[in-house]
Parts: sequence; C-alpha cells; structure tokens
Amino acid sequence: MRRRRVTIWVLVLAAVAALVAGVLLWLRRADERARCTFKGVVDEVCLTRSRLVARWGPKLYSEHDEEVLVRDFFQGRRDGFFLDVGAAHYMKDSNTFYLEERLGWSGIAIDANAEFAADYAKHRPRTKFFAYFVSDKSEPDRAFFIPDAMNVVASGDKDYAGKFNLPVRESHVPAITLDDLLAREKATHVDFLSMDIETGEPAALAGFDIKRWAPALVCIEMQNETAPKIREYLAKNDYEEVQRYAPLDPVNRYFAPKSARANR
Repeated sequence: MRRRRVTIWVLVLAAVAALVAGVLLWLRRADERARCTFKGVVDEVCLTRSRLVARWGPKLYSEHDEEVLVRDFFQGRRDGFFLDVGAAHYMKDSNTFYLEERLGWSGIAIDANAEFAADYAKHRPRTKFFAYFVSDKSEPDRAFFIPDAMNVVASGDKDYAGKFNLPVRESHVPAITLDDLLAREKATHVDFLSMDIETGEPAALAGFDIKRWAPALVCIEMQNETAPKIREYLAKNDYEEVQRYAPLDPVNRYFAPKSARANR
C-alpha cells in the first residue's frame, strides 16, 4: 500500500511539473507574440528570430544573425570543420569564432589581407589562417585592393573597393584555389563553408569542387552582380536554398544539399 501511495504521488508531481512547464511555455510564446506585434499585426520574421534566439541565445560575434542560424542548422553540433573564406578579423563579425570558442570546431580561415594573421595565431588555436587571394586558379601574384579604414570591403575589384570614395591601396598576394589549399592541408571534408569576398565568390566557387568536399551548409554573401552565377553553380551541384533563413539575414543566403532535405 505504501509503495502504491508513493507511486501516485510521483505521478501527481510529474503531472504538476508538466502543467507548470506548459503554462510557462504558453506565457513565453504569448510574450514573444506581444513583442513582435505591431499595430495589431504579428511580424512573423520577428517571431521566428525571437524563438531562435530563445533557443540558441543571441549572436555574440557575427555581423547579423549568421551565428544563430548556423547553430540552429547544426543543432549545436560540436567538433565540426569549417572553411571561412574572406574571414577578416578573428572575432569581429566572424561567422566561425563561436563555433571554435564554444563548440570545439576547427578549420581553415583565408583572407587576402595578411594583417589579420597575428590575431588568428594568438586567439584562434584551432584555426589555420592563410593570406591568399581565393580564385579560380592558383598563381604567385594577384592584385588586391584595400580601402583606407574600410578593410572589411577589400576586394580584387578596384572599382568595388573604391565605392566608398576612400583612398585605395593596392596589395599583392598569391592566389589559390580552395581545392588546392584543402588538398594541401589534407582536409577530408568541410562541414560549414562561409564565404564573403566582395564579388569574388563566383571565381572562388569555380576553384572549389563542392561535391568532393560536401559542405552540409553554405553561407554566402550574394551581391546583385554575383547572385545569378552563385545560384547557377549551387543548383548545378544539387544544392538548394534553406528558405526559412532567407528573411532572417539581409546579406547572406544559406544553401544545403538537396539530398539532405529530409534531415533539415
């Protein structure tokens, strides 16, 4: 009889706990809807972002919500391998710093501006940084243009680099294809590809055998000038856009293999 009474109390307590959890969840969602309601209309983008942040936490390092979306896609996965093309600063506006710092990922970071190398060596022990211009062919010398005080929009296109009407200095670095670099570094695959190289994306993709390296997720900046070529390349290689992320990021688009659709 005593054992039966204990069992009943356990069931009662479990039911109460479930009820409390349900009420708290309802209250949280009601609060989210209230905060995302403007003039009586629910902003679905705001609501989706709010729920992602509630689950994964706010972004800490990326420029927009890239970091949150990547964590959501991989469901907090640990110990992956990334390829960060146009990596720039080791932490500021980085799409991969959180993965390394909090989730134990490792990877390769590439930027044509060698000034970033020292901080990667100091603060990113699981990342190999290389100062290369990423393109469709490897060659010993390639011009690269850096606007004064605007390093984040440095480009291989002089006109693009000068669009802010700032003085532009010319630098020269070796160029490399992603295939050559990954093979040289004995990589076996890429879990996450982040690419932001200011209109250089189509040429970089031309030197990247995406079927060989098989990234589960591609986060890529798409300018009006480059979007058609990027979409053509990805579609040809059986990648499709992750549509649920499109309204949440004003700059980048996210692509994954069509074959993995059922797992997303």
